[in-house]
Amino acid sequence: MGKSALILEGGAFRGNFTSGVLDVWMEEDLWTDAVAGTSAGALNGLYYAARQPHTAIRVNTEFARDSHYVGLRAFAASRSFVNFDYLFDDICKERIPFDFEGLEHSPIRYMAVATNCDTGKAAYFEKGGPVDVYQAARASSSMPLFSPFVTLEGEPYLDGGISCSFPLQWALDEGYEKIVVVTTRPLGFRKERLSKRMKDLYYARYRHWPELMKALLYMPVQYNKLMDLTDRLAEEGRILVVRPAAPLAVDRLERDPDKLQLVYSQGREQGLRAVPALRELLAE
Repeated sequence: MGKSALILEGGAFRGNFTSGVLDVWMEEDLWTDAVAGTSAGALNGLYYAARQPHTAIRVNTEFARDSHYVGLRAFAASRSFVNFDYLFDDICKERIPFDFEGLEHSPIRYMAVATNCDTGKAAYFEKGGPVDVYQAARASSSMPLFSPFVTLEGEPYLDGGISCSFPLQWALDEGYEKIVVVTTRPLGFRKERLSKRMKDLYYARYRHWPELMKALLYMPVQYNKLMDLTDRLAEEGRILVVRPAAPLAVDRLERDPDKLQLVYSQGREQGLRAVPALRELLAE
């Protein structure tokens, strides 16, 4: 029986779609040997690895309008429009507790992907490694322009999606034979070239980080090539892909809990549809 890996795309608050997918699978007792994610996918992966359903969506809906968590007050406190100190030190410890012990003892291999700002390359941080996994997830989720660098082992990191939209190639390179990918974009979606305005914004902020700039400018190409690979492998029956049926109607920093709940429900719907195929795949 081959090893299985669950690969999760990010997408900021589009990640509530992924939360819905994973909650259904956790309810159905469907577990892979590994979970690896980028950005919001790294955060969702923590809950899956800890075997803790129904929690990620509670955090995002119950605190969506909390300005300490998301927004200008969060930025004033942490220089990030999503206050990860508040998330990990307050919400996850006191308000809606995360099962830290459950993650520590979980048999599921966990991996978060972040972008090294010195090299512009993807870096992979594993549970049980030398880097604190929560700091790695924080780095993975730190969106360019919206967040400061996160320092890991003395080096600066940002959002994993800059260099690796989701770690499908990592799973292939690691030899996983059963791969499940959850994306937050519908079939056929491809990114357009960066606008001059976005290029100017990136240059103004990161001009002293040439390798990071290269990665930022290359993002649409990197994403589209990865989606081409994903679609080809899915058509060949080599991987299982779950994705939205249509574009998700949420902003990157969405603060409307009703919209977040709707996206979550759409994820549950797609997750439920995929249960028979996933159960069969994991039983092979």
